[in-house]
Amino acid sequence: MEHAYLIIAHNNKRILEILLSMLDDIRNDIYLRVDARSNLLDDLNVSLKHSHLYVLRNRIKVSWGTVSQIKTEYALFKSAYSNGPYSYYHLLSGVDLPIKSQDYIHHFMNDEKREFIGYAQGKHADHDCTSKVQKIYLLTKFVRAGNPIFNKVVYRINIMLSNVLYYIGLKQNIGGGKKKGPNWVSVTQQCMAYILDKEKEVLSEYKWSLCGDEIFIQSLVWNNPVLRSRLYCVSNEMKGCLRAIDWNRGAPYTWQIEDYEMLIHSDKLFARKFDEQHIDVAEKIRDTFIRR
Repeated sequence: MEHAYLIIAHNNKRILEILLSMLDDIRNDIYLRVDARSNLLDDLNVSLKHSHLYVLRNRIKVSWGTVSQIKTEYALFKSAYSNGPYSYYHLLSGVDLPIKSQDYIHHFMNDEKREFIGYAQGKHADHDCTSKVQKIYLLTKFVRAGNPIFNKVVYRINIMLSNVLYYIGLKQNIGGGKKKGPNWVSVTQQCMAYILDKEKEVLSEYKWSLCGDEIFIQSLVWNNPVLRSRLYCVSNEMKGCLRAIDWNRGAPYTWQIEDYEMLIHSDKLFARKFDEQHIDVAEKIRDTFIRR
């Protein structure tokens, strides 16, 4: 069966072009949604020979940390699911790249038949994700709307306001068992059907959340015994989602040419993030795995 790649993009056109070229395989369909404020689709230089590329036209302005992130994911989920079934749905950003060949990815995932979802560890993670859903965050869409100083001030006001509202009893009523992790996941047809079935509930519950896109899939799957039993790894969040993401050196760290050997020999299947300022490592990874 085929795989569906679902891509959320807003910048770094050259990285996106490399990503699309690396996914161009007869076994893959690609779904792309670009932020309404982005000009990425202007003169996008890509000519796919094997994959079908579906560009979603109902573009919206996506604001960091708001429910707009979840709405964007659901738009991709529904578009792909309507053309399915697929054996896997891979959610990627436009600055991600596969760090294995398509043959390797297909064989690995189809043999495992697991849900590849990362889970953050520790009591702090559990408390943090519950707080981000239970409290009401009214100013999140403005947090990254200006210069760094403005953004930092708005972020602090947003947190303070949410605490005040919580203290006076204005909060969202949510169920227990909330979990968090990277929103970049790879899930099966069965899991995707369950996620889609919960759309109305999710959009209501996470309407005023903070970074709910890092919580809703983890929580849905964790509280479903059948899907939970199929999780690939719950003790290491990056192994769980098979993504190489370095939060120790950045937010996250941008991969550079000196990281090349580590990346291609990693036990992960995908990596983020890449940037045009370090295009050399992205091009080298592409040339390693694309048959020319």
